[in-house]
Amino acid sequence: MTESTDNPDELLGTDIHVQATYRLTEALVASEARMKRRIDLLKEIVFETDTAGNLVFLNQAWGRALGHVPVESCLNRPLQEFVVPEDWERLNRVLSGERDETIAGQQRLRLRRHDQTIAWMEILASRMTGGGNVGTLYDVTAVKESEDELRKLSLVASFTDNYVIIADREGRTEWVNQAFVRRTGYSLEDMLGRKPGRVLQGPGTNRAVVDQISHGLREGKPISGELLNYTRGGEGYWVRFHISPVLDASGQVERFVAVQTDSTEQHRIQSEIEAARDRAEFLASQAQAANRAKSEFLAMMSHEIRTPMNAVLGFASLLEHTTLNAEQREFLQTISRSGESLLEIINEILDFSKIESGKFQIDLQPTDIARCVTDAVNLCQPPPDKPVTLRLVIDAKVPRSVITDAGRLRQVLVNIIGNAVKFTSRGSVEVRVGYAAAAHRVTFEVQDTGIGISPQDLERIFAPFSQADSSTTRKYGGTGLGLAISQRIVEALGGKIIARSEPGKGSVFSFEIEVSEDGEETRTNRGGTDSARELSPAARALRVLVVEDNEVNMLLAIRMLAQLGIRADRATDGIECLQAFASTAYDLVFMDLRMPKMDGFEATSELRRLAGADPRVSGVYICALTANVMPSDRDACLAVGMNAMLGKPVRVEDLIKEIERAALHRAKVHTRA
Repeated sequence: MTESTDNPDELLGTDIHVQATYRLTEALVASEARMKRRIDLLKEIVFETDTAGNLVFLNQAWGRALGHVPVESCLNRPLQEFVVPEDWERLNRVLSGERDETIAGQQRLRLRRHDQTIAWMEILASRMTGGGNVGTLYDVTAVKESEDELRKLSLVASFTDNYVIIADREGRTEWVNQAFVRRTGYSLEDMLGRKPGRVLQGPGTNRAVVDQISHGLREGKPISGELLNYTRGGEGYWVRFHISPVLDASGQVERFVAVQTDSTEQHRIQSEIEAARDRAEFLASQAQAANRAKSEFLAMMSHEIRTPMNAVLGFASLLEHTTLNAEQREFLQTISRSGESLLEIINEILDFSKIESGKFQIDLQPTDIARCVTDAVNLCQPPPDKPVTLRLVIDAKVPRSVITDAGRLRQVLVNIIGNAVKFTSRGSVEVRVGYAAAAHRVTFEVQDTGIGISPQDLERIFAPFSQADSSTTRKYGGTGLGLAISQRIVEALGGKIIARSEPGKGSVFSFEIEVSEDGEETRTNRGGTDSARELSPAARALRVLVVEDNEVNMLLAIRMLAQLGIRADRATDGIECLQAFASTAYDLVFMDLRMPKMDGFEATSELRRLAGADPRVSGVYICALTANVMPSDRDACLAVGMNAMLGKPVRVEDLIKEIERAALHRAKVHTRA
């Protein structure tokens, strides 16, 4: 039975209470809805279980992480149902409230997704007063996979001698191997969370490489290079490094792996090589300077010796064509032979100097092999009182004309044949010449019955400054350079030279040269010397000027030309030479190079400059007459406009050739005019 009241105040109080209760209830419901919405937005799974372990609440993160949707379908089912059986015991320990100081209530569990794949979850749970649990599950699958990957990398890296550093995406150290620890002195604990560069780099580290590493880390790109690092004790060591980014499933950089190979020893060796190279370059520079000094000395020595030798041999040559008694002629021949021997020594030293400096040149021209060899044999004839027979045998297959360097070939032949005659006191020397047509090679063999060579001396017979024994030089003379030079000449001509010998039974020297056939008949004077002392009428008609500052050499030149039927004018320097052209149009000028006031180079340059304006100068043939006989001297003469160069001492035969060439040049100039 319900009691009623007619009291208005009482009725009003009841209504207010009802309304207040309603509003409070409404507010609580709204608050719970807002809270639920907030919980649903969390990344972590929020769950609640009853006393039996069944799920009574799950937020929407459950569906997003595990794919079980709708979420309500999983309620009133045991949480254990979604955990792999192997992890049930761990789950029960967490839900029962057991405390483990090492994990502070946190454990990792494996839960099955809707598609039966595994998700690693980190669980945090608390027991409620009335029973049951409330807690969170945080998806750490990516972390677990990253840790597994790190563990695998660490396992592999543990067994290498290379230094390995594994760092996170920010470049902070996560792990180093024992090889790194042994080399640097820094333990894993020392390195954890620190950037390797800030620990290992020092004052000698290349900042450009450091910047390259920093840029590569920012860009997430592989980086390679070489770097100087320092150990804990301050010792520098070099490493070749390669830093590779490790990407996660989405392609983002997860960490970096740096592998370093110790290159300290290689760097030391390289530094030593570079130091040795620098030293070698310095020594080479010093050697070049020494070679230049030697070449300059030899050139000066040659000039100074050739200048008086020119007078000695020149006047001896002039004396040969005067009336002499037998004793005087014998004295003159002795002077000539001695002068020629001295000249031969000078030439050998200069040739060897050219070979050493790389300035040795070969001049390939059409050559009459038979005549070249015959000339060499004639030059090496034994004296009448020496019981030695010199024979020459030339195979009929040898071509009449081939392309080679006649002068150098004659030099080799004279050296080898001359040695054979020199070292044979009695018996014979035979020179044989053959031709291997298929190989285009001319072969030469010189066999003697002389003193022979011992095996040990034979091994070094082609070495510079070597002779069979120390007494050889005293007894027979010579520089010991002839065979060394001959070997280089033969090699330059595309062949090789060998020697066979036995002491007391003579020696055989053989060599070959590569040639090509000329295809023309050999003309007079090709490759050989012409002993004729007669000039053609055109040559005798030339107007000749001799420019020479040395009185003796001037007198010699004037006398030699006079003997050939040419009257020559004279000038003592370049200025007098130019003044002489003011009154006479000379056809031929024999020009010395080293002279006071104006040297031969300046005089020639000036004559060539005036040629266009003065017809008396335009057709002049200028031949250097000098004791400077190096290849560079010849090049310098041609460069200023000279037509040719004769080296002192001047032979009459060579003088005749240049005069005839000047006559031919004059004829061509007049024909063009």
